[in-house]
Amino acid sequence: MKVSEMKDAVFDGRNMGYVPPKNLSISPKLKLHRKGARNIDPITYEVIRHSLWHVNEEHGATIQRLSG
Repeated sequence: MKVSEMKDAVFDGRNMGYVPPKNLSISPKLKLHRKGARNIDPITYEVIRHSLWHVNEEHGATIQRLSG
């Protein structure tokens, strides 16, 4: 189901952002990662976290520029 087709979700993408429901409906055909690395170097973790944060920030800025 697409987010835009959800009847019980109230958001407009501007004043009210999307918040996923507590129980997600995920197809059993979708393979999800279940295992994670136990030993993660703290510096590597912070570098990746920082990079992902900035990718998200740039994505938001691009959407704002495109929306006029």
